This record gives sequence, structure tokens and C-alpha cells, in this order.
Amino acid sequence: MAAGSGGKVAISLVDLDNRQVYRESSDYGQTWGPTTVAVDPLNSDPQGDTIVPYIHTSLFYDNDNNLHIVNSYYSYNYSVTGDSTLNWTGIFDWTAANGVRYVTKELTTDIQWYATNALNYGWPNMVQHADGTYKVVFAYFDSIDVAANGYANGDIWYTLSNDGGATWYPKFNLTNSQSPGATAGFCEDDAYPDCAIYGDTLHIIWLNSKDAGQAYQGYGTTTEDTYWHATIHYLVGGLTGNQSPLPTYGFALNQSRPNPVRHSAEISFNLPQAGEYEIKIFNVAGQSIKEFKGQGQAGINSVSWNAGKVTNGVYFYKLTSGGSSATRKLVVLK
Repeated sequence: MAAGSGGKVAISLVDLDNRQVYRESSDYGQTWGPTTVAVDPLNSDPQGDTIVPYIHTSLFYDNDNNLHIVNSYYSYNYSVTGDSTLNWTGIFDWTAANGVRYVTKELTTDIQWYATNALNYGWPNMVQHADGTYKVVFAYFDSIDVAANGYANGDIWYTLSNDGGATWYPKFNLTNSQSPGATAGFCEDDAYPDCAIYGDTLHIIWLNSKDAGQAYQGYGTTTEDTYWHATIHYLVGGLTGNQSPLPTYGFALNQSRPNPVRHSAEISFNLPQAGEYEIKIFNVAGQSIKEFKGQGQAGINSVSWNAGKVTNGVYFYKLTSGGSSATRKLVVLK
């Protein structure tokens, strides 16, 4: 569901015929228009191929109060060549004015089902900046980063368009947290992203699961998981050709995961530019019990702390880099 201005409200889903349908209200949901087909698997692709919407529908109204329906999709086969081993998968953006336009479109022989009912691309969410730039955040799964249980670990990616959605920049991996072959409790499976814009900042949240798949559907193991939040500023002006608009990160020290810690903890942090960093872990008496030093990259970095030799209790960890510092608390509970 999405709400626009002037009383506009819309809902959308994929029906039993694999069609993306929607209804819209112009009086705050008091009355609704008819069920309308936005995307038909056999008739909506601009090149005449098949396009099958998936279950990850998201809606939003743009700056001009136009409804967008965004979803992941796949094709039955690549009909242009008649090669039934090739399939399209990706993300589409539908509007009444433009029909289907592709945010991402990947031709593959290996549609990666991260669980028994999900695609390479999942949970796309679109927002629009005040300057008209569209941004899409989504989860992506491939056949390389596969956990021990046979399901793929996800990463959170983004892309953007500064020409009204006609073309999109190459997708960029925001979390880049591969853990191929990991067992339950040690996976880095990032999924279920959502996003919103406030001022010039894109806010993103996502779930980091410690086992790939979906435990509630029986495809993985129940683990102690955490939600993460990142804020990203974008460099949009001056981009040409296929140049990818990389995000810039502020200085930040993130909460350790998991917390409480039983065996080991990952401590991630953001650096605005590449440079030296130092992380110290202290006990409640203020004694330094572990130090990490290194050269960090601009963006997301992490270190892993083995807490196997320390006793239960409260500990503090401090990041110092480039004249900035931050401290957070964690708990060891075995």
C-alpha cells in the first residue's frame, strides 16, 4: 500500500494468473476504483518476452503524485532466441504513463532461488529525491555465496536513475558480506530491506540473518538475528557514461552482532575515507583486553572478536580513526 497527496491511496498484489493488479482510491480509501491489470506476463514486456511478477510488490507515489509499482520478476524463457535455458530476472518499475520499465535486467541460466520460493532479486523499494533522482534498494542472491544448508546468502544492493527512470546505473553492493559455506549461526544473510529519504540522506534498514533461507517456512534454522540501519549520501551531479554513483559514508561505529555475544562478535564500522583505524575492547574496569589496528577502506569495514576466553559481563569497544572516535557497549553471555 502507498499513499500520495490529494487523497490518493493504492494497493497492489500478484493474482493467481501471475498478473500484477492494483486498485486506487482518490478519497483516502473511502471508495476504490476497479481492479486494473498493470503487468500481464504475456503482454507487458516491451520486447514481447514474458515477464512474471513475483510476490515482493512495493508501491510509492513520486514527486508528481504518480503511482509506481515496483517488483522483482522472472521470465518463462528467452523467446527472442527460442533458448529455453535462458531466463530474465530483475526488477521492474511500472507507471500508467510508461508501462513496464526495467530497473535491472539480468539474462541467466541460473535463477538462484535463495529459498524454495524466491528469486535472485528480492524486496525492491523505490524512493525519489527532491531533485527527481530515483533510488532503489533491494536484496540480491547468487549461486556463489551459498550457505551450508544449500540456500543463498543475500546482500543489500542499490541503484539509481537521474533521468526519470529511463536508464539506471550499474547496481552497487552496499553490505558485501559474503559467507559461502557458513553454517547456522555464522551466515551473513542480508534481506528484507526498506528505505526512506530525509533531506539529502537515504536511510536503509535490513535484516541480517545468521542462517540462509527462511526458518519460519522451514527452509533454515531459527537464529538470533539483528536489524541494521545505514545512512547514505549520494553523489549525483557530474556522472557520465557508465560511471557508478558510489555512496559516501559518515563515520560510524555499529552495534556488534550478535549481542549478547556467546562465542565471537563481528564489529563493523563506517569510515568516510580510507585510512588507519584502531578498535580497543575494554572491560568494566577500563582495562584494554583486545586491540585491532589496520588500514580501512572508505565505507563499511569489520573486525571479528573471539570472546571465548573472557567471562560473562559488560564490555565496551572504542573506534578511533582520522581524529574521530566512538564507543559502544556489548554483553558477553555464554
